[in-house]
Amino acid sequence: MPVSKKTGSQWIKAVFSDSRVQKYSGLVCYPQKRYEYEGLPKKFPKYTFCPGLYIPYYLYEEIEKPEDYRTFYVIRDPRNVVISWYYSMLQTHSIMGNVSNYRTRLRSMTFEDGITYCIKRLHVKFAYLRSWMNRNDDYQLLIVKFEDMTNSPNEEFKKLFEHCKIDIPNRKFNEILEDYSKENMRKRDLARRKYKSESHYRIQSSNWKDVFTSRHEELFNAINGDLLKVLNY
Repeated sequence: MPVSKKTGSQWIKAVFSDSRVQKYSGLVCYPQKRYEYEGLPKKFPKYTFCPGLYIPYYLYEEIEKPEDYRTFYVIRDPRNVVISWYYSMLQTHSIMGNVSNYRTRLRSMTFEDGITYCIKRLHVKFAYLRSWMNRNDDYQLLIVKFEDMTNSPNEEFKKLFEHCKIDIPNRKFNEILEDYSKENMRKRDLARRKYKSESHYRIQSSNWKDVFTSRHEELFNAINGDLLKVLNY
């Protein structure tokens, strides 16, 4: 039962759901849900890949698991998560849950105030993020940085597959990773915008260093304490 975190989840979900990967993994993708609305199940079916569990570690511990399960948790610099979440709520995320309320609020604000709003709104999710760190006693859990995956996708996906005990021939592995390169994923997703379907990619990405003011940095640190140190950012 491999599990991934939201960061890069659409990319990772696409790779693990590919029929070529499923052939070697024996796993089918479990439908992704918003468990804060629908409730977390007591257990998931065997032989499933369960993406997008946006929950703290203590709730994850309560899930009944098969004996030989594997979990991976993808983290990202939370300051860049703030920027990504801002644009997602403002522009690209499908309307569900509280998205409509967030979008209305952000559209009424200046850009700087909108970033401030997002920093304040995300502190609970960042507390969840903190709860997954320093779990050295859990050998079935692998923590992966999103930045490492984007910089060295072949190396990092090899780690994920090895952790999940998925043995894919090198030729097939390279073929799959090329099909799901960030560039090809972005092209396909942006193309869907032309047909008014949802796209999670922006044409240009932003780094927190280009966006955060000193006030934003002070607020982020005041709310989240030593989170950056805990995450090694």
